[in-house]
Amino acid sequence: MTSRVFRISHILLWLLVLVVFKSATLLASPLDTLHSRVTPVPSPPPLPFSGDYIWMNGQNRMPSPSIKLSDNIVMTGYFDGYFDYSFNHPKDHTLVSSTSMGRDQEFAINLAGIGFNATYGNVLGTLEFQFGQTLSIIQDGDLSVARGRNLDVSSLKYIREASAGYHFDKIGHGLNLEMGIFQSYVDLESYLLQENWNYQRSFMADNVPAYLTGIRAQYYPRLDLKTEVWLFNGWGTYGSMNDGVGIGVTNTYRPTDAIGAILNLYYAHDTRATPGRSRFNSDASVLVRYYNKPKSYNVSMMALSINAQYGFEAGGTDAVTFAKLPGMDSAYILAVAIADRIWFDHNRFALTMRLDMMVNPTRYVTVPPLPQGFISGYPDDPGYRETLWGFTSTFDIMPSDNLTFRLEFNSRHADIPFFAGAEGTTSPNGWKGTSGTYQPNLVKYENRLLMATQFRF
Repeated sequence: MTSRVFRISHILLWLLVLVVFKSATLLASPLDTLHSRVTPVPSPPPLPFSGDYIWMNGQNRMPSPSIKLSDNIVMTGYFDGYFDYSFNHPKDHTLVSSTSMGRDQEFAINLAGIGFNATYGNVLGTLEFQFGQTLSIIQDGDLSVARGRNLDVSSLKYIREASAGYHFDKIGHGLNLEMGIFQSYVDLESYLLQENWNYQRSFMADNVPAYLTGIRAQYYPRLDLKTEVWLFNGWGTYGSMNDGVGIGVTNTYRPTDAIGAILNLYYAHDTRATPGRSRFNSDASVLVRYYNKPKSYNVSMMALSINAQYGFEAGGTDAVTFAKLPGMDSAYILAVAIADRIWFDHNRFALTMRLDMMVNPTRYVTVPPLPQGFISGYPDDPGYRETLWGFTSTFDIMPSDNLTFRLEFNSRHADIPFFAGAEGTTSPNGWKGTSGTYQPNLVKYENRLLMATQFRF
């Protein structure tokens, strides 16, 4: 009896072990199958130009937007104010021959703005508003609005950028097609002075388009290369000076975080009512960061910026005399700017030294020092001649990526009367509307001190 009970107990024990093992197998099988079917989530592909380039001359110093209203909309803001002191002491407090600033011995709001950048799926949109003194210096000088009707500066100058477009993901590393008003691609330095190593732009940057109206295609064939093709109305104009559109190409190459190279090309017909006259412009830039110790309390970074420009006009005849216009032997521009910048104490301070020069004998791209242009027969002005050169030293205090305090010294020179002298360039007493015989006082040099505050988000 006892042996029978033992055998039955033994059989029941083995049956229990079998049931437990089978249950464990059934429970484990779906989980093992699930694990075998899980596909690792791929990491997102790298973005073009995703390195550290905020040290570069002409670049936004903020690594990322400060204010995101939503996943689709980013809000931006900008403020730039300055106080300039010219040792020439123009009595009308007016600075000339510069698009970077326009008043002397006064606190001035140079540029303030607010804007929005939106992305909805692949749809792109930008709307940036602007206000301040810069508009009276740059936008109010647009001569294309004098052609016909239904176009004026006042209806557009408060828009810094406005565009809409579409992003194509699977063409190379990305393709953007956009139409609107854009900041110009011509030259290295930016329209927003806070992005530049110096407050006063170089002579070449002061005399290139600030904005372009048209369409652009931005193509990224590689992660370190961007090519843009532009179609636009003209050289910093809302409308066209002639029939047809201009065309431009820009290529940006950044093989590492420490090197950048840019080549810009421009072709259009920009001489007023002279369709047979062509303008070609090119500029090339190289930027090199040759020292980088961002955690150092002493010298934390050093970089070099070199920018060169060559262009010319050719063809066409004078609309009044029908005489042949100057060719590329005298109607040319040749310019260079070399800047070296040293950062200190975790990049909170920086000192920039720049030398620059520009030759433009017929002055076809030079911003005139007077509203009426260059005065014919002005003393010591032979006509077809213009060489400009200068030295700029800038000290920046940067407590954050959003805020910059600047101190700057400028020494600018010309071989023709070009800068505002003590008697000013407005009237005998410096006030508009004052009658009397008056010759604007232009001189060949100016030395200036400047302090500025710049904030952006």
